[in-house]
Amino acid sequence: MKVVADSGILGVDRLHGAVSELVLLPGRDIDNACLLNADALLVRSITRVDKSLLDGTAVTFVGTATSGRNHIDEQYLRDESIAFADSKGANASAVVDYVFAALAYLARFHADGGASFAGTTVGIVGVGCVGSLLNKRLEAAGINTLCCDPPRALSEQSDETSRFVALDEVMRCDVVCVHVPLNNDAEYSTS
Repeated sequence: MKVVADSGILGVDRLHGAVSELVLLPGRDIDNACLLNADALLVRSITRVDKSLLDGTAVTFVGTATSGRNHIDEQYLRDESIAFADSKGANASAVVDYVFAALAYLARFHADGGASFAGTTVGIVGVGCVGSLLNKRLEAAGINTLCCDPPRALSEQSDETSRFVALDEVMRCDVVCVHVPLNNDAEYSTS
């Protein structure tokens, strides 16, 4: 099996010996020519994966070391029966830890001089892997939250989505955290 991979993926060199051929390239240098005889492709978000990259190649699997998918033409992969995997949620805990650290830092400089978020409401825009985990941790810490995720509210009915509020309500919160993918194409563009 020949695998072409972005050399910037942490630990990707460990695949040496696990596959018959591993070609490591900077993500911006991965092109159609280097994929002609490849079976699998591993990328980061700097490599656009679409027909122009994969057309005429032997690639049957694409994996991205990112949670975002805006660099992947998923419809093309489905149409060509190319398997796909992402790293959705892989860094959610780390992001939430970072947000908590930032909130703790802010609490030190709270307007009334206290180091507490008592009575504070945190708004969360985007309630996917990161946003939902952040919401759970904030609620567990006794911090009030308001969540907004219009695409999820429209596409699923659950106890969680039934409590979502409008964006203008979230924007009136004391602190607002935004955890959304960059999206230029959808009804809810985030760019």
